[in-house]
Parts: sequence; structure tokens; C-alpha cells
Amino acid sequence: MITEEFLQFLWKYKLYSPLNLCTTDGDPVEVIHPGTHNSHAGPDFFNAKIKIGSTLWAGNVEIHHKASEWNTHMHHTNPAYNNVILHVVTDNDRDVYVENGRRVPALVMQIHDQLKGRYFELMQNHHWLSCSGNQLPLPEIEQSGWLEALLIGRLQERCEKIEQLHVLFNRDWDQVFFVMLSRAFGFGVNNDAFEAMARLTPVKRLLQHADNLFQLEAMLFGQAGLLDHPVDDVYHQQLALEYRFLKDKYALVSIESFRWKFLRLRPKNFPTIRLAQLAMFIHLHPELTGAVNELQNPVRLKSCVDLSAGDHWLTRFVFGKTESSSPKHIGLASQHLLLINAILPFLFAYGRHRDDQVLQDRALELMTTLPPERNHITRDWEIQGGIVADNAARSQALVYQYNQYCVPRKCLQCKIGLNYLQKAMF
Repeated sequence: MITEEFLQFLWKYKLYSPLNLCTTDGDPVEVIHPGTHNSHAGPDFFNAKIKIGSTLWAGNVEIHHKASEWNTHMHHTNPAYNNVILHVVTDNDRDVYVENGRRVPALVMQIHDQLKGRYFELMQNHHWLSCSGNQLPLPEIEQSGWLEALLIGRLQERCEKIEQLHVLFNRDWDQVFFVMLSRAFGFGVNNDAFEAMARLTPVKRLLQHADNLFQLEAMLFGQAGLLDHPVDDVYHQQLALEYRFLKDKYALVSIESFRWKFLRLRPKNFPTIRLAQLAMFIHLHPELTGAVNELQNPVRLKSCVDLSAGDHWLTRFVFGKTESSSPKHIGLASQHLLLINAILPFLFAYGRHRDDQVLQDRALELMTTLPPERNHITRDWEIQGGIVADNAARSQALVYQYNQYCVPRKCLQCKIGLNYLQKAMF
């Protein structure tokens, strides 16, 4: 079924048959400017310029599938529609009038069958990438501009959450950074548990003990609820004893241990190892937000997440069970994910909050120096759409495209969708 959104899209981009346009009264119509699309209450397009017969009109345009929808929507009683100069429809099943009694001229929009077919194809395609299997890529200059806009959209989405945290934690940037970083240490499966733990952990208390890795681990494992139950492990007992002291001293509240997921994870991605690595990060970088300016250096940026868990974890993945000795180092792919999902978005948001364009540009530039994420979304873009993510900036843009446009089928708001539909006209 043709939707009103589709008709608005056709009007906005003039993707209708332009020949012999005339009103239902037979007056010739020339669309000089379609107007500005309005997504809020009121007429669909503001400030259009349309020549009807020999008269040039300036005003608003309303669009419906059936003309009778004008009355169904009660526009005939709403003075906000008194300045409508043209009613664009596909079925003119009745004359319509504005609140002051004036009859509104109607134009029946003619839609190319091929364009209509492509629209139905996009809406009904069972692939998430609706326009797959076609000449998908835009011209290079348009594609680059669209992907850059998507990356900005992705980062602005992150900025909104960061700003919410900034307000929640009384403008404490260190706490905000700690929550963002902790969530990223969950690497998907344990994101929510890490964030919940970080929200309950006052980072200023961690920083007071940043020079003592043992106390950092005690606080983090305790806040994670992983010291609540006795384990036959001397180190666990020592951490639990230390945490009880810190918990009483700072009135700490922990999360429940059942929130952590171990099942089907590789041992190196166990939350115990990730918590120990997070403790090491704070131990090595106690300045947190103060390090932002230093992190603008690409070498310094990448080295800050190149670290291992403390020595106790050489022979353990979990408490109470020893293994052969191996360093619990953060792998290169995981390092890149920490940068992509936490540190660079924070850098961008911090610059945006301070109205520092240099800082924002630096975050964008650094994103292009990192390799792309490899997941089912980027693979499908390459296989189905012919668009290859050659750096993290592009992979982030394509993930945003997938989530914001492809899955909810917002093809009419997508540059690639527009390109695909426009080709039906030529």
C-alpha cells in the first residue's frame, strides 16, 4: 500500500511525472519550490511556491492518499490549514475546504509504475538491506559525504547518553568516563553488568587508591558482587577482607553476582579477567579525564589500552582454579573496540560539551586510523551492498545506518534509498 510518507517523499524530491501537471479544475500547475518538509503538527510542507494558472501562490501544501482524508483528519476545522494553497492526492474522491470556507485546489499526483514497484520492493524485501542485489553504492563523493554524516550521527547518539550521565553524576567527568569505559569492558555480553557496577562505584574513591592495584581490585570485584560468597582461594579471601573494610568506610553498595555471564565465553573474556584489566587501566591512568588532551596523540591513545591484568591472574581465569601461566593481555581487536566504543566517543562528547571543534575533529580523525570492526553487519554491507569498511569510522557509520535506517525500513530518509528510487526515473 502507498503510504502518505511515500507521497511526501515523492513531492519533496519531485519524483512524480512532471508532464502536464494541472489541478482537477484543469488549471496548469508549475511547482517552483515544493516547500519545506514539516515533520510536526500542521501542513506537510511550508512556504511552497506554486504557479496555478497565471497566478503565483506562496503558502503551504498538504498531501493525502485520498482527498477525503482531509476531513477525516479534521483539517477543515483547523485554522492552521487556512494557508494551504494546494492539496496533493492520488485519489480525488471529494472537494475539500479550509476553515474559512475557501475551496482548496487539488492536484492528482501521477506516479511512475517503475518507481512504485521499487518502493514496494524496498518495503517487502525480506533482507534487512532492502536495496541489496542492485547497484547500491553512491557516486564516491556522495558516498563519502553520507558515511561521514552517519558517523557524526553515531557519535551524537553517544553524546546524548554521555550528556545524560554528565547531569546524573553532577557534572563529574571522571565518573562519566569511568561508566563509559566500564561498559566497553563488557564487550557485548557483559556490557549492562559492567555499567551497573560502574554507576554504583564512586570513581573518586577508586582514584584515592589508584596507586594500589590490590585495593583497586578489591573495590571493583567487591562492587561486582564477586566477593560475596566464600571461595577456596587465598587471594579471593584477601580481597574480600579488604573490600569489607572499604565498603564500610565509603558506604559502598554492590550489584548482584548473578548478573555476570560466563557461559560460552572464551576464558580471556571472562568478567573476572576484564575487571582485573579495568583495575590495571585505572592504576596506570589515574588522571582519567585529565588524560584526554594526552590521548589526542595517536601513539599515546593506542598504548593506553595495551595492558594486562595483574600478576595474580597469570595462573587464573576465575577464583579458586589455577591454570598454566599466561599473561592476560587485552588483545589487539579488543583494544580497538575499547577505543571505538568508549574513549573516542568520550573525547568527541567532551569536545562538543566544551564547544571545542579541534577536539571533536581529532576524535573523528583518530577513528579513521583504526581498523574497522568485523561483524555480521559490516560483512553483509560488503557482500550485499558492495560497500567496504576500510577503517573504524566507516564501520561505525555502517552500523549506524543498519540500526537507524535499514532495520526500521526508513529507506525514504536514507541517501542510498533516495539514490535507488531516483534511478527509477531515468
